[in-house]
Amino acid sequence: MGTDGALEGPDLEVRTAFVEQANRDMRLGLTREQVLTLASRFEGFRRLEGVLLRIEAFRNHSGRDLTEADFLRHVRLSEDSNAPEITPERILTVAAGHFGLAVADLIGHSRKKELVFARQTAMTLCRALLGMSYPALGKLFGGKDHSTVLYSIKKFQKLQDDNEETKHLFRQLSKICREGSAA
Repeated sequence: MGTDGALEGPDLEVRTAFVEQANRDMRLGLTREQVLTLASRFEGFRRLEGVLLRIEAFRNHSGRDLTEADFLRHVRLSEDSNAPEITPERILTVAAGHFGLAVADLIGHSRKKELVFARQTAMTLCRALLGMSYPALGKLFGGKDHSTVLYSIKKFQKLQDDNEETKHLFRQLSKICREGSAA
């Protein structure tokens, strides 16, 4: 249960295991990256099951393997049409707004402690919500090396594991990015 007494949805690890099992059972042929994309974009089992059934129906009807373009189209069609599109720019704007910074600060090279934490948060959001690769994240965040991005995300994930406030912050910002309640 959450701090307000409400039941929380399954965490990313549980959703990933659910999608992996469905991928095997339904013989969808999804890549690891596609499994992670589904698990990070859809929080409830019903929504996940819906998109998986849509993909299965497409494969059965078309009689061919799913291309990346087909996959992305089915993900978009399964997302809430009232919710804003999740883009790197949206995530950067939400993170910058939360921390009272400019987007340019997040993608800049400053190593001030408050900037570094905000940048790590934004990188982790981009990775979790969009499934962006480390090199793509490095490019987005001012030309950083992929190993720097990997280090930043691992560090932020450790902070989430060790600190309930950081975990809550990540959930809150993820929700804002997906639902558009504040940007």
